[in-house]
Amino acid sequence: MKINQNTSGTDALITHVTPKILILILFSFLAFSLQSNTPESDKITNAKTYVFVHGAGGGGWDWKALGNLLANRGHSIHRITLTGLGERAHLSNSSINLTTHINDVTNTIVFDKLKNIVLVGHSYGGMVITGVMNKLPKSIRHAVFLDAAVPKHNMSAVEFWPSINKHQIRDGLVYFSWLKPNSLPPHDVPQSLASFTESVEFNNELAHNIPATYIEFTDNVDEFNSDTSVSKSWKIAESRGWSLIAIESDHNAQRSNPVLLANLLENISD
Repeated sequence: MKINQNTSGTDALITHVTPKILILILFSFLAFSLQSNTPESDKITNAKTYVFVHGAGGGGWDWKALGNLLANRGHSIHRITLTGLGERAHLSNSSINLTTHINDVTNTIVFDKLKNIVLVGHSYGGMVITGVMNKLPKSIRHAVFLDAAVPKHNMSAVEFWPSINKHQIRDGLVYFSWLKPNSLPPHDVPQSLASFTESVEFNNELAHNIPATYIEFTDNVDEFNSDTSVSKSWKIAESRGWSLIAIESDHNAQRSNPVLLANLLENISD
């Protein structure tokens, strides 16, 4: 291709274009036109923002596999680790309470300016996301409780504990019966008792209007329904008119079956 510059200093003039170059120019122009005419909303189809809150003793690491699956599908993922747990275990102390953990999540939402989020809580994380719903209802498009505590106003997490358990309490920390302290990270760690005994607030009418889903993890999904369920969370969720789902899984489906859970989360939060 030959380019001449005119004597008046105006734009360069193309005096000769080969057929091959002409085809390339036309192809580039067509591609640019198609891209320019495509709405921004269509470039990433149904992309969502997920905020994940782990259960007792866990950490943001709980959601790594599941989060990567959703991120690879174009979604925005925020895996929060609550104070004193996971990689933040060095901050553990007996004064950490439920309010501390609620603030961990609300501060992430506020400082990262997250909007229209799908808020997901597992197990104890249900207590945390309930408090978040109460404080920031306008930021949440859907709340998902994964085999989680679904508390009423002024309930605490200990009200969801089995009447018989093998947890040990030392120096204001709960050493769960399932802990394996000598295993390599990542692993579950002790958690402050105060986080389980503090009651949660759920008295904001806007929070009650957030679309929500409760998913029960059970070892016999064929026989599980509202009549056979002994889950306090299932009963409360049902009384609120939430969507109810039961899947066959152990208590930590985010670890044992992240693909199934990723597919579920995409579908129920539409």
